[in-house]
Amino acid sequence: MHEHSKDLRPSLCPEMHILSLIDTNSQYKGHVFLYDAESRGRLLALLQELVADPDYEFSQTKADLVSNKVQKIAKDEQQQGAERNRQELE
Repeated sequence: MHEHSKDLRPSLCPEMHILSLIDTNSQYKGHVFLYDAESRGRLLALLQELVADPDYEFSQTKADLVSNKVQKIAKDEQQQGAERNRQELE
């Protein structure tokens, strides 16, 4: 058995991300978003649904803030994965 084979198996527990957005000026004092890599696209779509819902106080500015953070996390994960792969090849 290859000594690194255990590292190649998919994780049983995907990495989850929790983002919170606190807004003391809103009826809804905060928003919490829980997502993993597979549900990232759904979260980004949900943000736009929240903006479009007139009964929900969620502005485009808030959606952009959360979206930018989600995309930064995704980019950081890709860079970390590439770095891990590079180190494993050395």
